[in-house]
Amino acid sequence: MLVHIVLFKWKEHAPETTINHIIDELNYLKNKIDFIQEISAGKIFATDFEGYTHALVVKVDSHADLSEYRNHPAHQAIIQRIEEIKERIHRIDFES
Repeated sequence: MLVHIVLFKWKEHAPETTINHIIDELNYLKNKIDFIQEISAGKIFATDFEGYTHALVVKVDSHADLSEYRNHPAHQAIIQRIEEIKERIHRIDFES
């Protein structure tokens, strides 16, 4: 199992409604990309994450699946919207 984690830090004036819509779209990817084993995106409730307010966790079975996930059109469409309002993101992938 491979785990893909992303932390999001949004631009200061990014609309909360846009952020919430992106989080909803990320959670819905399981319905569009059948090889995703688990996916969860949401707001970070801790206050000490240096301005990072949201996180995404995706679990897939293989490196090939992770590569396909990254390039999948449904994922790429969300990435375009994220790029418009992100200040910074951190990604980490590991084997579980």
